[in-house]
Amino acid sequence: MTLDDLPLVERRLTIAGRCLSIAAVADQDALLRTADARKLLPFGLLLWESAVVLAEVATNASLDGVSVFELGAGVGLAGLAAAAAGADVMQTDIDPLAIELCQRNATRNGVSTVSAHVADWRTWCPTQRFDLILGADILYDRDEFGPIARLLSHALADGGQCLLADPRRPHTPVFLEQMRASGWTVEMTRETTEDLTWPDRSVEVDVLQLSR
Repeated sequence: MTLDDLPLVERRLTIAGRCLSIAAVADQDALLRTADARKLLPFGLLLWESAVVLAEVATNASLDGVSVFELGAGVGLAGLAAAAAGADVMQTDIDPLAIELCQRNATRNGVSTVSAHVADWRTWCPTQRFDLILGADILYDRDEFGPIARLLSHALADGGQCLLADPRRPHTPVFLEQMRASGWTVEMTRETTEDLTWPDRSVEVDVLQLSR
């Protein structure tokens, strides 16, 4: 399966005053019909509200010269917004199609300061450390909390910060308590954003700020 086999649509978003054009799958049912042809669940190929909130929060200040690591990048919105704000960005996702889509979206927006890599957070660690780590809706599986925590600890530079956007998943408080018990400082704010499927509705997303 290739990206051209997927029902991709373009969505234009204004993030921190910058217009970004993002290709993603809008029809979740059509996407799920492609799942039988692949071993991976395809949800990263959708654009989620958490990614929009994360992109906006991460770019509310200049990121010139900041090194950014986007974990579970999906369609790549948060990382691309950070790159457009001046950051040097590494994006990772376990899904090769998601990484290909990240690269396509970087090209369509003229962003060159992004590298994208297929990586499984359960087994992979980068060779460098980052000033800022981003993750949109990555706390969906409680079994993954340990690998995510290990990767954050390994990849975050001294004095750095992790920003995670979470759509109030029920097990997220467990992850936050585990991080606090490991010596992390955790702060949380709540943002309300437009529902991308039903524009007359809104979605609440928690922004989690983690530092050591």
